[in-house]
Amino acid sequence: MLGIKVVLEHMDDDVSGFLEKRSDGWVAGVNAYHHRVRQRFTIAHEIAHYVLHRNKQSEFLDHTFARRNDDRSTMEREADQFAAELLMPEIEVRGAVDNGLRKLNDLARHFDVSTLAMRYRLDNLGYRMG
Repeated sequence: MLGIKVVLEHMDDDVSGFLEKRSDGWVAGVNAYHHRVRQRFTIAHEIAHYVLHRNKQSEFLDHTFARRNDDRSTMEREADQFAAELLMPEIEVRGAVDNGLRKLNDLARHFDVSTLAMRYRLDNLGYRMG
């Protein structure tokens, strides 16, 4: 629907993906070596760059979420937040917790995301759980 071609590519472990404008359109590259749930977050993150930032620059190289430091750019923070909201909508997360899912691993499995992504989302929603 957005017209983004998604490709799996072999990348260094510290690179999760990229988004770039090519002559034939936008391409989102995803690290072929990463786990499927990490790839899902990367795709959502690259969609965020497309939706929010494509008019600001024509290429984005994204390092793995776990290896980003606290002074990452505003665009990276916005893309992470967008991806988290897309994969783990607030109303659905709160509903899952209210309905008894309170373990990090169970919630991550329920939303088909990594435990790191789930922890990030829970922290941002004000939950503290393990």
